[in-house]
Amino acid sequence: MFSHPIFELFLKLKWNRVWKLFWVYITWSFLYSLTLVTFILEKFSFLNGHISGNVLYYCLMFFQVTMSLVSGVQLIMFIYTITASLLKKNFREIGLKFTLFADKLFTLISPCLLGVLLYKDLSVKSEREVSAVLIFLACFSTLSVLSKIPRIGIQKLMIVRVFYSIGSFFLSYFPLFFSFALIYHILLPNVLVFSQLDTALIKAFTMLMGEFDFTANFVASEDSSVMAKVFFFMYLVMMSLVVMNLVLGLAVSDIHELEKDSKVRSSVLEYYTLNMIEKAFLSIRKCPGLGRFVRNPSIFTANDGTHNTVYLDLVDLDKNPLNRIYVANQKAGIIEEFECPHDIIERMIEIIKKIVRLKTKKTEDNLETQSQSEIKEALMYMKKNQEALEEQIKDIKTLISKQNFISVKSALD
Repeated sequence: MFSHPIFELFLKLKWNRVWKLFWVYITWSFLYSLTLVTFILEKFSFLNGHISGNVLYYCLMFFQVTMSLVSGVQLIMFIYTITASLLKKNFREIGLKFTLFADKLFTLISPCLLGVLLYKDLSVKSEREVSAVLIFLACFSTLSVLSKIPRIGIQKLMIVRVFYSIGSFFLSYFPLFFSFALIYHILLPNVLVFSQLDTALIKAFTMLMGEFDFTANFVASEDSSVMAKVFFFMYLVMMSLVVMNLVLGLAVSDIHELEKDSKVRSSVLEYYTLNMIEKAFLSIRKCPGLGRFVRNPSIFTANDGTHNTVYLDLVDLDKNPLNRIYVANQKAGIIEEFECPHDIIERMIEIIKKIVRLKTKKTEDNLETQSQSEIKEALMYMKKNQEALEEQIKDIKTLISKQNFISVKSALD
């Protein structure tokens, strides 16, 4: 369904109706991230004293209050829908909605931490740690916003797919990995990086990337022994060579699989993005006094409730800017015009070709079936005629035998 040209056509028309609000959403995310990064650089880095901190402080206060209100309203609406589902005893819907609960809580983390940074007196170390978490959340939020754009969203899907594959792979090999870290922690207690178990685990991870420090850790150290070198060689073969090559193979296979159906996944991402923006449009239109300023996102229904007609005007099957899409409202006398993407035309041609091939095949099958039925009817007719002839011959033989019997009897008399 997602690869059908009609579906893609409706997606393009929907984009033309809601793209402004989408870019407002992207601009808001970028402005917040830029303001936050500038504020932190002014507070802790090279911008200190070059930019007015008060202006950035009040800008972040505005972002913090707005994000808190939006996140709070979303959480209240979510709790309301869960309560309504509980009253209706619709437990299946409750299970589906609880999958979104983590996402709703995640949106509250940034405004809460930003409020802590702005309004609470913290030590310099705590401020730096909170700032680091806020920068990570802001960049992750920006990546999530950009992933709503289908071409970028495909790249995020690849990252998530490879991350889950590698995560499940490492989870299955973690006991072996932990055993090597523990062995180095026991055999090399005076080596600084292996003296603590947590740093030994981190060092074992970095050794997967090629950071061995073989001379310093396994040769020059006073704890170095033949056993430590043997286990280092085993780690080198089993983990660095075998496991890492398996990980690369998994990543390549996942990316290849995603590239094969990237068009369908891109349409799915586009659909979810448009669904999110349309819900925002409808929520704004329900607010008193704002409905007349916000356009109806529906393709087939105009602002006054009348119905629209969507049609194509194709002047060329090749790529041509004169191929157009029209959304017409005959009652209001309004016609909206857009350029028709060429990939829609190509897929429509493929569908028409398939329909023609299917009809041709059905016609051939009908002709073959018809000729076979005619032959069967002719054979049945010949069989009936043969049976009639056999009956007539039988009657003639009976008549002849009777006449011969009469003739013989007369001669004897």
